[in-house]
Amino acid sequence: MKQKKAYKALVKRFATHGLKATDIACQGSCVGPTVVLVDEKGPRWFEDLRSRGAQDDVVESAVRVTSGRKVKPSKRLRKRELTGKQRQRATKRLAKADIS
Repeated sequence: MKQKKAYKALVKRFATHGLKATDIACQGSCVGPTVVLVDEKGPRWFEDLRSRGAQDDVVESAVRVTSGRKVKPSKRLRKRELTGKQRQRATKRLAKADIS
């Protein structure tokens, strides 16, 4: 239940900044709300976004992406970024996801 509440709060935060959150198929990360930000280098996954600070950081990064700037994740977000095999699996799942 906490995860659903955190997800709704994150979607609301995105909306207050004029950003749209789109639901996609499972990306293989089962830790808290997960956001995929896509910049010029490709997709980056950030998981476990339950805390207010982490949500603020990911919204700030999303605002940067929408304005054409690079994602510069905070230290808090870098700890939550998928890497290695998790990232490889998520990349494959994202390719299969219907996000239209």
